Amino acid sequence: MRVKELLRQYDFHDSLVKSVREQDGDVTLCIDLCAWRQTDYREGDDESKDITLLLQDCDDLKSEVVKDGQIISFKSRDREDGAGEFVELFIDGGDDVKAITFHTRNVDIIL
Repeated sequence: MRVKELLRQYDFHDSLVKSVREQDGDVTLCIDLCAWRQTDYREGDDESKDITLLLQDCDDLKSEVVKDGQIISFKSRDREDGAGEFVELFIDGGDDVKAITFHTRNVDIIL
């Protein structure tokens, strides 16, 4: 799926990034998702749930060291050349805000 489709389905604001890994052109984000912010949340459901995002065919990755932190912004826009999307992710690490940016073609979500 495209990142913009993912962002229409899920609200990542205030969710906790537990880890960021890059390997062989893929970026893996492990996230403690704020389930209570999702449209399908019902009273009595768990307030959070672990998910993994596998962003495939990434390039031009720019990332500060991120151990963990809350997502304050997660955006995507189409690349000018039409070859995927440009993704910006900003994470509040407590003392400062960290940025992760990259280009990607596809994202899979593992619940």
